[in-house]
Amino acid sequence: MGLWEDQLAHWDASDWMPGAIGGFVLDYLDAPEPFMTGVAGIDSVTGGLPRGEVTVLAGDAGMGKTALACQLAYHAAMRGERPVYCSFEMSRLKCLMRMVACHAALHPEVTQGMPEVRWSSARPHPEAREQVRQLRQQHEGDADTLLLEVSKYARAYGRQVAGTPRDSVMLAWSDMDRAVRDAGGMLVADSMRSIEDVEECVTAAASDGAAGLVVVDYAQLVDTGDEKEYDRIQTLSGRLRRLAKDQRIALLVISALRKLSSNERKSDPSMDWLKGNNALAYDAGQVLFLLRPSDEDGELTDVRDVDFMVPL
Repeated sequence: MGLWEDQLAHWDASDWMPGAIGGFVLDYLDAPEPFMTGVAGIDSVTGGLPRGEVTVLAGDAGMGKTALACQLAYHAAMRGERPVYCSFEMSRLKCLMRMVACHAALHPEVTQGMPEVRWSSARPHPEAREQVRQLRQQHEGDADTLLLEVSKYARAYGRQVAGTPRDSVMLAWSDMDRAVRDAGGMLVADSMRSIEDVEECVTAAASDGAAGLVVVDYAQLVDTGDEKEYDRIQTLSGRLRRLAKDQRIALLVISALRKLSSNERKSDPSMDWLKGNNALAYDAGQVLFLLRPSDEDGELTDVRDVDFMVPL
């Protein structure tokens, strides 16, 4: 045994590394397991999203940032991680519909033999709208009972009235609702306005044993009290980083990109591509990019593919 190995054999951090350094070592040794997204392609490249840190998902408009984030939240819910999705852009209904589409794709047996659904244009049947309106009146002020009754109605409606894409939606929706409830539930909040709203919501959820994954969608819409976008992102970055660390959660924040030149698109993604301020990227544990493919001249193509990139 060499000198260093001999020292390690008798090493006790509490004896000779007290204070900040010793605390760092113990925190490192006790680091939580990364959050595995459930998407094999992402997990194989990233090793999962680090808990206690921020992960940034940035990309071009329309490239599927929110769709991917909803899919990750769905996978987390199905594993009992009880995720929190903070939406500053889309309504709660739209976020849930994206998760229902994911559920239907992964569980085709739920709607087997029924018409296929074009999820982007799926709308509820007028009869279903009226029934939900009546349930709202009956259970006003009791959100849990209302959601349970709506779920029961959706299952019954989907089985009784067959033959249209709307019925496929109802079946998939009710089946996902049952599965998520059985796994522990999730929170999709669309009333968010400020960073304080996020902190309050996540802290309350974490104290209740939830918030295995937190999604903030998206950074440029979060109010921090600062007038300039540059300062807002700077403040947001620091507070999200502290929130992730204090609650030991995997925090995924979606970010828009600034307008990129053709020359920039010919190069590898850079941290300063994020809109407003690159502090968010530099404070993050990792940054993921969803980019529209470009040709050799850096011009965007019409190819309906997405380049997924992780800067190393």
